[in-house]
Amino acid sequence: MTEFTQEQYQKFFFVFVKAYKEYENKVKERRARGIHDYNVFDVLDTKEVKHSKFIASLLDPKGLHYQGDLFLREFIDACGISDFGLDTSNAQVFREYENIDIYITDGNKHIIIENKILYAKDQDKQIYRYIETIKNENSSKNENSSLDNDGILVLYLTPNFDKTPSQKSLN
Repeated sequence: MTEFTQEQYQKFFFVFVKAYKEYENKVKERRARGIHDYNVFDVLDTKEVKHSKFIASLLDPKGLHYQGDLFLREFIDACGISDFGLDTSNAQVFREYENIDIYITDGNKHIIIENKILYAKDQDKQIYRYIETIKNENSSKNENSSLDNDGILVLYLTPNFDKTPSQKSLN
């Protein structure tokens, strides 16, 4: 085992402090330019219901943010589903609707959002049940037509966009 002298310790800490100060300066520069790793969800309680409540409040065109359908349109655009055809100006947003974390509909098109936080597991037939619920509700409202899968879109939100629904939740 090698022993360090007082001089070696001082030299090491001098180099370490210098490198750390350079790092701090780079972080300050990045923050000043608006480049940072701040994530509002890291500060919120980690409960899925609170995440869903926050997201739904932003997406709701009639929300207290007074931005109309701006956030919903931007969300749809960011998700790459602009061609789905949801009328955002006529949309309603529901939270915990028939156990669906967030449900968005304009009466013709339906978006089901399953919001998964870290370590949350899928339930058996979870996504399947949500789709069937929306199909059944809408076919009973309009007995002359049945809702097909083209009118329903499921978004599966995860913190790192790295997870897909499990097979057991789909069928």
